[in-house]
Amino acid sequence: MVSLPYALLPYKPCVAFNRWQIGRFVARANISYVINGNALHFPFPESKVIYKAYDVIDDQISPSCVKAWPKIRRFSLAEMRGADEVYCISCSLIERLSEEGISPVVLMPNGVTCADYRNVPQSEIERCRDRLGIRGQFVITAIGSHSWWVDLELLSDAVRRLRTKGLPVVLVVVGPVVGGSNGHDRHDSDGILFIGPVPRKEVPLYYAISDLGAMPMRIDPFTDNCHPIKVLEYGACRKHMIATPLKELKKLRFPHVELVTPSVDAWAERIESIVTHDTLRWQPDWDAVFDRYEWPNVLQPLTQSVLNVVSRS
Repeated sequence: MVSLPYALLPYKPCVAFNRWQIGRFVARANISYVINGNALHFPFPESKVIYKAYDVIDDQISPSCVKAWPKIRRFSLAEMRGADEVYCISCSLIERLSEEGISPVVLMPNGVTCADYRNVPQSEIERCRDRLGIRGQFVITAIGSHSWWVDLELLSDAVRRLRTKGLPVVLVVVGPVVGGSNGHDRHDSDGILFIGPVPRKEVPLYYAISDLGAMPMRIDPFTDNCHPIKVLEYGACRKHMIATPLKELKKLRFPHVELVTPSVDAWAERIESIVTHDTLRWQPDWDAVFDRYEWPNVLQPLTQSVLNVVSRS
């Protein structure tokens, strides 16, 4: 890990300074392959001897509620057009890039280490449920960073509605909530528990305590074209989940994901049906779906590209 001095404001001088810093380091370290996944401030160095790969992990080119969106769009497209190779996280986003004339693009989705999620000891799961006071409850989890793209209000309202009907349902929200509660182990009166950020090594445990995963995303180009890693993590943990019908999820058709219309009525009705009828069953052959997303498999195109460039150097 190397840390270099950098600058963020004012924008144009900072971009020039950051390009110079990166270029100087690349030249001194005799680096021949540079992968850039940044969408603002940190461009490729000006060099004709390095191989430039740009990794697109979010839709930064479609209209967005983010204030700096026009600047991010210009920066990202310029980096893609100046790259020797472009990688992209989802099929839907590849289609969007083609509309901008960015082609060819190599698919490189998110990945997962399945063993981390399949081997959580039952004793740890029980201790965690006891510590949170949710033993005997039907546990719904929402895991990740919760910002404008997540509709926690929809999910919370659905859970509250079910609890008023006497159903033993609790919602456990894991990860930072931007603009909301980041408290640790904080209950509210409606059976909703905000855990806040947890160490990376503890993340599989919170998937393992789930009876049902939930991903209530707001539909927007940013979310529609994404490939959420939590979908793979719930799958690796052999957990079912419900989610907003995003474009990429419609394409992927994961067996453990049920797409539900984003309304409180629809989500409350579907969760109630699951809780009362116990319809969730994991099929053994589903494991193979997520084995394909093991990181060595996902990274194979990039690994081969690096080896090809290094062998020519």
